[in-house]
Parts: sequence; C-alpha cells; structure tokens
Amino acid sequence: MRAAILLSLIVVAAAAPSPAINAADRQKQISYITGILNVKADPSWSTISDADLADVFQQELLSRSTAARQAAAGNLKTTVTRRVTQSTDEVTQDVHDDLATHAYYMSAAYCLPFFVQTWTCGSRCRGPTDGTQVWKYFDKNILTQDVVGYVATNDNLNAIIVAYRGTLSPQNALVDIDLLYQSQPHSTFSSSLGPPANAFVHSGFQNAYQASASDVIGTINDILSSDGFADYEIHVVGHSMGGAIASIATLDIISNFPNSVVKTYTYGQPRTGNKVWSDWYNTLPIVTSGNVSRVTHNVDPVPQVPLTCSNPELCYHHHNSPYFLPDYTYSDSAPVVACESKAGEDVNCQATEAFVTLNPLQGGFDIGAHLIGYFDHNILGFICL
Repeated sequence: MRAAILLSLIVVAAAAPSPAINAADRQKQISYITGILNVKADPSWSTISDADLADVFQQELLSRSTAARQAAAGNLKTTVTRRVTQSTDEVTQDVHDDLATHAYYMSAAYCLPFFVQTWTCGSRCRGPTDGTQVWKYFDKNILTQDVVGYVATNDNLNAIIVAYRGTLSPQNALVDIDLLYQSQPHSTFSSSLGPPANAFVHSGFQNAYQASASDVIGTINDILSSDGFADYEIHVVGHSMGGAIASIATLDIISNFPNSVVKTYTYGQPRTGNKVWSDWYNTLPIVTSGNVSRVTHNVDPVPQVPLTCSNPELCYHHHNSPYFLPDYTYSDSAPVVACESKAGEDVNCQATEAFVTLNPLQGGFDIGAHLIGYFDHNILGFICL
C-alpha cells in the first residue's frame, strides 16, 4: 500500500517536453513548503529535482501529521468527538471513478499556468483527462487573495470543465482555517434563482466568484456557441476554498445556461453559507437530481470550518450532497461512502465536530488529508509531475 501511495504521489514527469522550472517558480515552491511546515528552507532545495522536492515535502508532511495526531490522542481539551460513519452505502465503481476523474481536474488547477494551458501537468493531465483543451486560464487578484482557475473541454466526457484552485497564499491553508473560525456569513447572496432575503454566504467566496464571473460565463458561452459543443455538459470543480467558490459559481452558471446539464464536484470544501442559504441550495434541481457531489475526508479539518450552530442565520451549514472518504489512508482506491440521509451535516457520515481545537493539527484532524487525501492527488503547491 505504501509503495502504491508513493508511486502516485511522486510520479514521473509528463512525456511531453516542458520548460525547466525557473528560479522564481522554484522559490514559489519553496515558500509554499516552508509555510506549510514552518521551517527554514534547506539550501539544497534550490537545486534538487521537482520529484526530490516533492518527496521531501511529502515525507515531512506525513511525519508531522502523524506525530500531531498521536500527540493529540487522549487530550480532552483538543480531541474531537468524532462520529465514525455508520453508513455502509459504498458507491458504485462508476460513481467512484467519476469522483476520482474530477479530482484530477481540481488538482490540475494548482499547477503553473504554462502546464495548465498546454495540459502538460504530469499525471493530472494524463489518463482520464487526456485530450483536455484549455480555453481560458484566469488569475484575478482581490486584495490579498488570488482567484485562479481555468475553463476547458474534454471530448471523452462531452463536458466543459470549470475548475477553481484553492489557496496558495504565503499564509497557506492553516492560516485560512484560523481566519474562517473568526468569520460569520455576512454577505447577502443575490441570484436570479431567488434565494431568501436572509440567505448569507462568506463574502470572500462570493467576491472571488464575482471577480472571475465574466471570464467563466463568457468562455462557456463561446464554447457552447462553437460547432460541436452545444450539447456539452458543464462540470464545475474545486478544492478547499476553490470548492466554496465552485458552489457559488454553479448557481450563476445554471442561471446563464438553463438548457445545459450542470454538475458540481468539490473536495475538502469549507462551509460556504448559513443554514438558510444551504437549505435553499438543497431545494434546487441540480441538488435534488444528484448532480452536486461534495466530497470530504475523515480527518480533513477544512470541512469542519467555519463552525456551525443551531442558529440558521448566524452560523454556517453544509449543503448537499455529501460523499465521504471514511478511511485514514491516502489512496486512489480508498472507499467512498454516499451519505445515507443526504443531509448537509449528516452525523452518520461527516466527521462533525463536538469541539474543534483552534490548532487544526490537533484534535485528531490532519492537514495532510486536505493536501493529499483526495484520491491520492497531492496538492503540493506548483509541483506538477
């Protein structure tokens, strides 16, 4: 099993020729790694290969995550009351493969622009995603947040792919989690689909989508207007905060293209809006028809934030439909459970918190699950092999 995990995490470079990583790009990789691990960079990191650098990060991340989980065991002040899944409703192989295929697209969004635009991003751009054509790559800056993603087509899927990247800020995912603890859903959600007046979402997620909306909607319109694409489905994918943005983008895409089949796949998505918004979201045909898949991992801390509570307006709540990776292992063949109740906060499926420590590496959670836990796709900050 360990050999299989390492093989998929540290794969050989794409067969297609690609330019060497320049010094500026390597420094971005190193900054990302030092931010996650909170360590000083080793001088050798500037000269070793991408594969070796990925290996360094992978091994250190797994070591620290395991140690943190062991240190937290038995500590009542930081240990989460984890509800182990009671569902035995493991998905079919077709559903498993569909979720795994779209995980390739969500992880490709983390690669450098050249590798995305030419679809030469190693393992993420081969196999089920082979033949993908990127029509638009966007990188929008909002204050300190970059909104990055792409719009592409794949003839094998007969689909348009809209992919949103999660955060790669210097503060990294851990700080973003901490910030989410302090926030409330305070941005009124407006849509032609008619949400309730007291439906709120996190303003950062909504602003991020709005910054990318013209690129996304305009490119989809161009594709659907081109010969041979009129009947293509539209698949919206995202990881982490990109998953939250994808959930909001989905609603605008439905409004603009009512005759198209739209499907949404998110991985490690934080809670995005309040319960009023989530309950309304769950009534939409795209959700009731089973075309929204929100995938979480047993020990990923990000889906546990922002915190939820019983107040439908003041606190966040997950929307449907949840799928769950119940194992602690990081493997592309890990089982996937379809949550029985299809409730956004399904206590028989999602590892819902009774108490969550402010340190996401304690309490039994593992940031490694967020970065490498989804079908063994490693979100290793610009390292695309």
